[in-house]
Amino acid sequence: MTRPNHVSSLARSQSTDDHKRTRPGRLAGFWLGLLVVAGCLLSTPGLHAQEEDAEEPDRQPLATDPVVMLSVTSVDRSLEFMRDAFESVDRGDMAGVMDDLMSRAGDLKGFDRTKPVGMALFLPSSLPPQPIPVVYVPVEDMDDLIETMQLGPVRVEKNEEAGEGRYELTGGRGTRHIAVRDGYAFISRNEEFLDADVAILSRMIPQVAAQYDLSLTVRPQSIPPLLRDVFMNFLRNQTEGQLQRRDEEPLSQYLARRANGMSTLEFLERLVKEGEQMTIGMRTIPESSGMEIELHVDATPESEFAEYLDDIGSRASSYASMFSAEEPFTLSVSWMLEEREQTAAHGWIEALEAGLVQQYAGPAGEEAAAEADESAERPLPPELARLLDPLKATIDAGHLDMCVQMRSVDADQFALVGAIHLVGGETFADGLREVLTQVSAREGDFTIELDVAQHAGVAIHRVQGGEARPQDERVYGEKPSLYVGSSGRTLWFAVGQDDAVTELKSSIDAVSEAAGSREAERGYPVQMVVRANQWLGLPPDENADAAGAEIAAEAFTSSNDVLRMELRPTENGVVLRMNLDEGFTRMLMLTLAQRYDQSQL
Repeated sequence: MTRPNHVSSLARSQSTDDHKRTRPGRLAGFWLGLLVVAGCLLSTPGLHAQEEDAEEPDRQPLATDPVVMLSVTSVDRSLEFMRDAFESVDRGDMAGVMDDLMSRAGDLKGFDRTKPVGMALFLPSSLPPQPIPVVYVPVEDMDDLIETMQLGPVRVEKNEEAGEGRYELTGGRGTRHIAVRDGYAFISRNEEFLDADVAILSRMIPQVAAQYDLSLTVRPQSIPPLLRDVFMNFLRNQTEGQLQRRDEEPLSQYLARRANGMSTLEFLERLVKEGEQMTIGMRTIPESSGMEIELHVDATPESEFAEYLDDIGSRASSYASMFSAEEPFTLSVSWMLEEREQTAAHGWIEALEAGLVQQYAGPAGEEAAAEADESAERPLPPELARLLDPLKATIDAGHLDMCVQMRSVDADQFALVGAIHLVGGETFADGLREVLTQVSAREGDFTIELDVAQHAGVAIHRVQGGEARPQDERVYGEKPSLYVGSSGRTLWFAVGQDDAVTELKSSIDAVSEAAGSREAERGYPVQMVVRANQWLGLPPDENADAAGAEIAAEAFTSSNDVLRMELRPTENGVVLRMNLDEGFTRMLMLTLAQRYDQSQL
């Protein structure tokens, strides 16, 4: 799939004709909200700016490229999609509500309701940063458009001194300037900006809107380098300050929090410095009346970031045979780890080690852990080392490979099964047996049974806690157990009743049978499937919103309830794509209609 990396590539994608475009989707909240935002921007022009009465002694250079672009394909398509969506849930009366709203807005007279509308944000090279938002509105008749705009607390007058097609909009907290060109009215607080930089939008608007019904694009490379450096220095200082250990914070919790925080910070630094652009967009799927949502992340070509994104999916999963679109939930991850991620993962293992040592030592260990210094050595029992060393070796190997699946074992009961690739699974199995043996000899509100099952060389052990959480019993049945075991290369686990062992055995067999025939090809780093309708068969949650459950039951059937998500590398980045069946848009429409009904009571 071709995707825009910059202006020139956007221009190459302009071949899509209006009559070939898919009809609007069924996600009304996003579209309606965007129209409201656009209306607010037009009627309250001082919303995003400071007062402009003061003279600027030193004018900063203007921006040359938008940092952010928000675009809706057209007002008419948005209205059509909402009408169709409400009709699909037998709420055609909501069309009258929309007509009333449009009437109050003068039916947007003067707008060209067939063309894109939106906003762009430019960022000049100045400190402190002073973003310049530009609203762009397609013009059918400027005189009518002025009438529509003046329905709000503003006044629009011609600015003859500025030239042809120039106007001033006054009201709110300042003055806005309007330039009409190329069939659009561009509205900005910076008059000089309209003379120079805004011209680029005339070329970009149609191409951006051609990709999606609704889109938001962020372009890090359009941020001036000085501002990028200032922002990242500020972010690093703030993050490092927040990642200091808090008073009475357990060592394990602190280590995990710090590992997550530093990994996220380093990723954001790379994204800002080497990211070309990020686009989140939504479009409809006419064949299924569903919706497709995509997140594109494009890196600067030949950068380290581009190499990283290209490499993450370079290895197929060993557990592809477990993946299924028929189960209530399946998540598959086959991700090649870079050094940053390996460092973070080792931080998580360090946190796990601190927690295990604390729990293993009992009350004395908990007291010592509260006062432990992060740099102090923690004596590690040999059996715990046999558990943790394989995890560390797996991280060093650089491939996170796992599959987790929720299976329906009864009409109202699930079992969770999962597999995680391990380097040194035999060592892990030995350590697991020793640890469970020692823990089982202690007094506690738990039950441990070793070797409850043996299958394909895997010894499966059972662990059951004292009092299960209500939400767990709702999904897995009364007092569910954890079943765990390890083969030479896989950590196997399951949660549920006795049926969970049967499901775990079937997964072991499926993976074993497929091992010899697995193709050596690039994989999807992340895949996920959810079947929403199957979750409705679980016992009701007493604390859940009953009205929401009723809406879901009305929205979903066994043929319209699938949510699919996949992440895959592209030429210079990755795309995360989410497909939602019609049931999800039905649920949204029913929810919006219900909220409107409640507002009228």
